[in-house]
Amino acid sequence: MNGFIAFMEKYFIPYAAKVGGQRHLVAIRDGFISTMPLMILGSLGTLINNLPIQAYQDFMNNLFGEALWKSFGGIFG
Repeated sequence: MNGFIAFMEKYFIPYAAKVGGQRHLVAIRDGFISTMPLMILGSLGTLINNLPIQAYQDFMNNLFGEALWKSFGGIFG
């Protein structure tokens, strides 16, 4: 295992550092980092909207009305 690590440190890491330091790749990385919280919040919203527990769905239908609750977030059915 130490031989593999030494090989990676000697041959692979310098090239990976050069590629990872390029401006356009840094810009793409920063864009993903800045949008990640929004993607996480959107996925949590989708999860809450489509929670497959019938009692929860019935509660939300009674609370908001079936037409509003089924159309919110793109749930169909």
